[in-house]
Amino acid sequence: MRGARRFVDYRARIPGISNHLLSQRLRELEGHRLIERLVVPTTPVQITYRPTEQGASLMRVLHPLIEWSAKNEDMDT
Repeated sequence: MRGARRFVDYRARIPGISNHLLSQRLRELEGHRLIERLVVPTTPVQITYRPTEQGASLMRVLHPLIEWSAKNEDMDT
């Protein structure tokens, strides 16, 4: 959620995800208006995804939970 990223950038950050599943998830996020898809008319065409204001506000709320989870991932249950 830190600016525009290309499809390959997301794929590199999410180990093991298939192109199909990543495409599906990006479409879902776009449908929920959390990201927007930008088409740059170059050759070849570049497509980037960036957070909408609604998506950015959601991440601001989720960020403390993500930090807590990272700090406590090694806790025994």
